[in-house]
Amino acid sequence: MDLLNRYSRLSVAVKLLSPLLATFLGVWTVGIVGFGLIARNNLEQNAQKEAADFATSLQLNLQLRQEALNLKARAISTNSDIIRAATSQDRALLQQLLLPIQATFELDLVKIINPNGDSLLCLQQGELRAAKLNDDAVNRSAQAGLELAGVLTATSTHSSALVGLTPIKSSAKLLAGLVVGTAVDDTLLKQIRSNTSMHLVAFEGDLVTASTLPIDRRQQWQFPQGKTFRWLKIAGEDYLVKTVEIPSFDNVTLKIAVLNQATETKETESQLWLLLLGFGILGGLLVSGVSIQGFRVTQSLSRRIQNLTQVTQRYVTSGITWRSRKP
Repeated sequence: MDLLNRYSRLSVAVKLLSPLLATFLGVWTVGIVGFGLIARNNLEQNAQKEAADFATSLQLNLQLRQEALNLKARAISTNSDIIRAATSQDRALLQQLLLPIQATFELDLVKIINPNGDSLLCLQQGELRAAKLNDDAVNRSAQAGLELAGVLTATSTHSSALVGLTPIKSSAKLLAGLVVGTAVDDTLLKQIRSNTSMHLVAFEGDLVTASTLPIDRRQQWQFPQGKTFRWLKIAGEDYLVKTVEIPSFDNVTLKIAVLNQATETKETESQLWLLLLGFGILGGLLVSGVSIQGFRVTQSLSRRIQNLTQVTQRYVTSGITWRSRKP
């Protein structure tokens, strides 16, 4: 009742303008906020698409590197000196022959496995020097004379390895299996990342094994799994994260997180909201101007109506008085 009483005491100008102004402000506010939310959603979708596209590029890059390792393995396996050393099972000669080849081909892993499944030679360097690789499945494949490419994971926080596997054969029989590989370390991830704005982090479980970021590798990280995206703060920066999974020989996947830095997206979003705030202020000023002008017009109209009403009332009153005095 109090509200109705207060509303009834308002001037005609205010009563006429209030619904129009409330409707305009409501539509204007909803429109600005709705546009802002849609634009922000589009920005995040673009960031997700960039990360997904780079994840696809990462998988292709790793596949090409595996194929290159297979080519290197074939080239080594057809070397006549290597075939003679494998035939005689001469470990010292194999090492003498393979050390310069390993340096030339920039291989972090070179391994020879005889048909009995025993390791004739294992040369590990770089990030794989002290790594204990989960290579049982590879050893069995080499023993069987298979030609494959894949990933070898390592125990603890050591880097995984991309490997190529091919048999060493004479004209008569299988002599050995040759495994060559390169570590999935900081250097490899930086090569893949190149000059893009993306960052890459390889991890095993909750622990980081390689990264293009200065990340604390003692800390446990919760990177997203599967096809999901998630925002993650690393070294004080926000990143949109998508994980790529590369199957390995031991049924464990190599996981590499693609990190799309959110700085540019956040800056664009901030500029967008500032722009919308400017439009909101402009709309408020426009409403204020229209309100003032409308108030003046309605006040003038109200005064005219009141004057007309007063004149009409005086005319009616005078007419009634004249009639009452008439004999």
